[in-house]
Amino acid sequence: MNVLNFRSMRSPWSTIGFASNPWVLLAIAATIGLQFAAVYVPFLQSALHTVPLRASDWWLMVAVAIPIFTVPELVKYLRGGHRVMDTNSPRSVAQDDG
Repeated sequence: MNVLNFRSMRSPWSTIGFASNPWVLLAIAATIGLQFAAVYVPFLQSALHTVPLRASDWWLMVAVAIPIFTVPELVKYLRGGHRVMDTNSPRSVAQDDG
């Protein structure tokens, strides 16, 4: 999920747009689907030596992942990345990540 944070080093995803890169969203969905399959599909469980996770395990993963996503976004927002950039200005494109 860190890919959503680092599409831009200065602008938070709220200014870039969550769905601005549908290929990334597709890759994230595929990855999550394959992870669920590795944990819950019986023949994959035996091949990969996995066991089903409890709901508390999933909540723990979410709790650990939330700061990994929110802290960089908060830093970008506080540094002023929330300002709307003029997309017609060559300077705004050059300033963003390049």
